[in-house]
Amino acid sequence: MKKLIIKILVSLILIGITVGTFFIVNNLRKGDSIGTVNIKLYDIDEKLISDKNIGYKEDEKLIDLLEKNYKVRTSTSIYGYILLDIDDIKTDFKTTYIAIYVDDNYSNVGISGIVLYDGMRIAFKEMVIYYS
Repeated sequence: MKKLIIKILVSLILIGITVGTFFIVNNLRKGDSIGTVNIKLYDIDEKLISDKNIGYKEDEKLIDLLEKNYKVRTSTSIYGYILLDIDDIKTDFKTTYIAIYVDDNYSNVGISGIVLYDGMRIAFKEMVIYYS
């Protein structure tokens, strides 16, 4: 009878260790990146200022990555965030602005509407505003 109780206790302890290890490992993985995006910054002369590969987590948005990895200044509008400055690129949004390119295509949405995916290439380019 004593041997049976010892076997049951050892089994329960091993099951507890296994379940605990599973939860610990699972929680540690939540902190890992689920993908990487490449972000490049270009000044008004199209000179490359920065080129970074940045890992992102499951619920992160582009604005989160920018705020963590660059010095940014934004404004908000009814359409979401407007990017005014990013590191050394500074705009007034009257004569210059920061254009966003996703996978070499001009983005039709701002930084609030861009959904991240693994391997994504994003370029921010300072551009002159021409009035007609």
